[in-house]
Amino acid sequence: MQVDFTPLGAFQFFGLPMSALARRVVEFDDVFGSEAARLSERLYESASWDERFAILDATIEAQLRKHLPASPDVAWAWRRLTETGGRLPIGALTEELGCSRRYLSTRFREQVGISPKTLARILRFDRVVRRLSQDAGGRLIEIAHGAGYYDQAHFNRDFRRFAGVTPSELLTLRLPDGGGFSSG
Repeated sequence: MQVDFTPLGAFQFFGLPMSALARRVVEFDDVFGSEAARLSERLYESASWDERFAILDATIEAQLRKHLPASPDVAWAWRRLTETGGRLPIGALTEELGCSRRYLSTRFREQVGISPKTLARILRFDRVVRRLSQDAGGRLIEIAHGAGYYDQAHFNRDFRRFAGVTPSELLTLRLPDGGGFSSG
């Protein structure tokens, strides 16, 4: 079984700063110790999938009740960035919140694991990749502008950082059915 959390959900579930977990692979038993083994055993011994999901739901609910949710300002900033696909400038975001960039960045890193600017870059990149996987005829610059990139340098930098290739190189890896990209 696999449970996927948003970063804010993971912050509340684990009760740890996400900056401590970001960019790392952390095993479940490293965080929960012997409780992880007991949960795995209960799930394994369950008679049905309905029973497994009920156990998992109860465990998640109990764990969420143990910790405070993300702060309202970070949750609001997360929502605004995701709503806008990362196109909202961080300066405008901090103006809307009435706080400094430093304050927001510190709180965001603690509760999300990355800075608001990094999240915005990831969201813009994701939008471009999704569009490229669906649209064989679109011009790169138009797709980039639609995702919120204002110049070629930032577009190319993010591509190399996140994909390890240029946008043109990625296009050569597109699968014929438009279902994604090959690994090369």
